[in-house]
Amino acid sequence: MQKLNREEIKKEFQSYAERLREVRKLSAPSMEEVKNADDYSRVLLYNFRKIGELAGENAEMLDRILMPMLQGSEPLDEETAEELDALNGLLLDATHTDVMDGCLAEMIDERLSSTKEELPEEEDNTDTDPEKKVRRLDRAIDMAYEHINRSYRSDDEEEVLRAVRKGSADYREMLTFLDKKRFSGLSPEAKKTVLVAARFGACLYELTDPAEMIRCLNEVREILKDPFYREALSDKEFDEHNFLICEYIAEMAYTDDRPEEIYRAAFDAGCECERLVEQGNTGNMEKHLGEEHIRTLMLIAAGRILDPSLERRLSELIELYEKRDKEDYSRPGTNVNLSSALVIFSMINVLREKKGAEVPEKLLALQRRIPYEMMRYYSLARSGEMVTAFSAHLNNFLDDFREIPGGIRFSELSMRALMAIHPPTYVHSNMVAKLSLCLARHLLAVQPERFVGFPGCSSVEDVKASRDRIQDYVYHAALYHDIGKLTIIDTIAMYGRRLLDAEFLMLKKHPDNGARMAERFESIREYADVIRGHHLWYDGSAGYPTDFKTADSPYKTVIDIVQVADCMDAATDRVGRSYSRGKTVDEFINEVSEGAGTRYAPYVAGILKDPATHDDIMYLLDEGRSRIYRDTYRLLAELLQKGRKE
Repeated sequence: MQKLNREEIKKEFQSYAERLREVRKLSAPSMEEVKNADDYSRVLLYNFRKIGELAGENAEMLDRILMPMLQGSEPLDEETAEELDALNGLLLDATHTDVMDGCLAEMIDERLSSTKEELPEEEDNTDTDPEKKVRRLDRAIDMAYEHINRSYRSDDEEEVLRAVRKGSADYREMLTFLDKKRFSGLSPEAKKTVLVAARFGACLYELTDPAEMIRCLNEVREILKDPFYREALSDKEFDEHNFLICEYIAEMAYTDDRPEEIYRAAFDAGCECERLVEQGNTGNMEKHLGEEHIRTLMLIAAGRILDPSLERRLSELIELYEKRDKEDYSRPGTNVNLSSALVIFSMINVLREKKGAEVPEKLLALQRRIPYEMMRYYSLARSGEMVTAFSAHLNNFLDDFREIPGGIRFSELSMRALMAIHPPTYVHSNMVAKLSLCLARHLLAVQPERFVGFPGCSSVEDVKASRDRIQDYVYHAALYHDIGKLTIIDTIAMYGRRLLDAEFLMLKKHPDNGARMAERFESIREYADVIRGHHLWYDGSAGYPTDFKTADSPYKTVIDIVQVADCMDAATDRVGRSYSRGKTVDEFINEVSEGAGTRYAPYVAGILKDPATHDDIMYLLDEGRSRIYRDTYRLLAELLQKGRKE
């Protein structure tokens, strides 16, 4: 391969980031750009073809330029390392909307770090060039947060701890630049970077040692008061630092299962934030975060310690929430439409537990309304461009959500969330439900004995008598089979390139994550086995998760059906699931026949060859899929119109 010069590498990297940004926009077209239901599927088809072209260009660049750099064993030359560092800045830059590619940025950071470790001591110029070292450490701390957030959402405790350890080590190294001799030798920009990192990096201890985090933050607050460091900051910057340190401590109230003293410290810090707001000593932070942000923090902290101010604070936040701009997708707008909504929902639950029937009906009505309003906000925002931020909000909401009398059930909420944040997965779920029902209906007609063992069915006669119940179960189990993807929507939506190994490991956890979610809720609990087993092969020889045996489940036949239907839709869909033309139905049926007895159930392979089944499948994959896209458009359009009228 011809070696590229620095300008060529820079151009290639910038083009990669630009293509990723374009992919984000194309993957979730604005409803304002779509005129009718038929147009919706055509726009998506056109957009995903374009995404395919962009993804192909990205794949070519990765294979030709970036991956050889990242997978090489030789230390990188200085210019290449600098361009890789610049690419990291593009991938983590949330200036436009969102983090663009955190997982790839991690790979780049590991390569840069390993290059530094491989350099002979005489060639390591980080101490002679402290500016570069400060930038590298600052980026590494950012990277640690990205890794922690992704690993936390995929329930990978080991990776969370690994990221915390690495990030904490980089943080401690950054703190060495607070040595007055080293600090005085830095440029004004680097000085500010060190002071910001000293505050920001302390939060790496939040998950493992919250008391240490609070200690570090208070220590940084005292350091900032020292005139030696104080002169590196303007009055506005000092106020922002001081305010954000208190805000970080107050945010400790968001995490469950903290000791009482941690929640008390969070409440006290929130009170200090309120005092700084009243005095006007917040720099631009109050305006940047929004007035409701501090009220939200104080409300949840008050709820943690059952402070007497709880009900007053709840009323104040509700007043702000009801006055919100429902189409404000800035950070303050997202705070009030999503974060504040979530806290209000949770704090009403706290009041229900504390006061029982004494909770006013207007609060209960608001609690029932909030999930619908949050889903509407997701639907109408630039979800493609903000998918990482929205995924984080959604995960917090799913953690705190409860089914309440008269409120939305989790079964409905999960589908609304998929439709709002990732319509292709919503359409896929509906398609798998319809395909599974079709297969079950035909199998019940010719081989009802396959369903003996289904709960309540100990004989063929029981199966025949339970035909409608079985079909209803199959349909809904298939409809909810992918709810585990709600926790990793930003990974699912990484269309701009193929998934990296770390991302595929996350993806493989979605059946387990979905089953655990289902087990929490009465409305969907009975489908947990199918959700957990739908990626396992018929004979158990492959697939995931490896610790679940479908043969032991009373729903084994249903799992086999959903597994085939899932693969069928993924293989034949040309919108949202594949950038190529996809397989024909007959090509897929041949694939099932070849895998019968290993990957696929032989009796499902057999039923696919039945002419009547074949005709029904053909209809569903053509007109049926188009109808689902039209229905999805109509639902989104109704949300848009309803939001404007309210």
